[in-house]
Amino acid sequence: MAITYISSSQQIIGANHPYYADTKNVAGQYINTQFLVEHASDGDHEEQRAYMLFYEIGSYVGDATNPHEITLSNSNLSVLYLEILADLTEEATLGTEDMGKVQGWETLGGVPSETIDFSSTGSFTIESTDDLVNKNATTYYYFALGVDTTSTYTGDAGAGSDPDWVEDGDLLYGDGTKTSIANQVEGHIETAFLHEHLNSGVHNISTFTPKIEIGTYEGDGNDDRNITLTVTDLDIQYIIAGAGDFVSKTESLAGDNSKVNDTAAFQANYIQSVGTGTFQVGDDNDVNQNGITYYFMAIGE
Repeated sequence: MAITYISSSQQIIGANHPYYADTKNVAGQYINTQFLVEHASDGDHEEQRAYMLFYEIGSYVGDATNPHEITLSNSNLSVLYLEILADLTEEATLGTEDMGKVQGWETLGGVPSETIDFSSTGSFTIESTDDLVNKNATTYYYFALGVDTTSTYTGDAGAGSDPDWVEDGDLLYGDGTKTSIANQVEGHIETAFLHEHLNSGVHNISTFTPKIEIGTYEGDGNDDRNITLTVTDLDIQYIIAGAGDFVSKTESLAGDNSKVNDTAAFQANYIQSVGTGTFQVGDDNDVNQNGITYYFMAIGE
């Protein structure tokens, strides 16, 4: 697609119209300004969707069978990174598509253990009956990160239909009554533009692509301490934080529970809660020892 500026010689209402010669030109300037906020001059999005990052948090119940397929809510999500948390005296596990497996956090660097099939879009398959990932009747919480090249945005209504374009009249002036035709044309273009944009010209894809913040905070040893993000509207869905042993939590992991990524069950007093633009830590030394610098990564909407 190529969008070019509408010059005075290309106005829908002709340049020599005695009353409304600049109507289309003004509309064109306004819409073109909006369009260029996040687009190149040739009409392409400056941030292509083809390789947008997506994530999903959720849970599944182990059944001790091999294979055990976990179906994702997003049927178009191809998983590249996977982390699994469970309320067991087992390590958190993580893996990547290249590994084709997940292994315990504390044993990273060794031979990956539990096989995970990442090949299907919209799911991952556990090919193990080990308690680490598939103990019968045990709930596991996952954070899946990947790409989605086919998702269709479903935010605003459709882009409308073609307008009734101005027909040539006497002396090549546009037919119509006063400004009504120009308004119809501008209205159509604006409706189409707003299909996936805000009024300011910004892509309206907040439900389509995640937000991320990485940062640090200095421990102070105080319980119930709130850490404020720079991205204040980031609704945290997954967070990992720490300085030695790292601690993970997803929004679906209820209450004060979080997972220290070693051989421990879910515990309180670590990452106590997540919210929009903030998360709360307890006074455990793994997350809030006085004078220690802690590192975190928060991902959400």
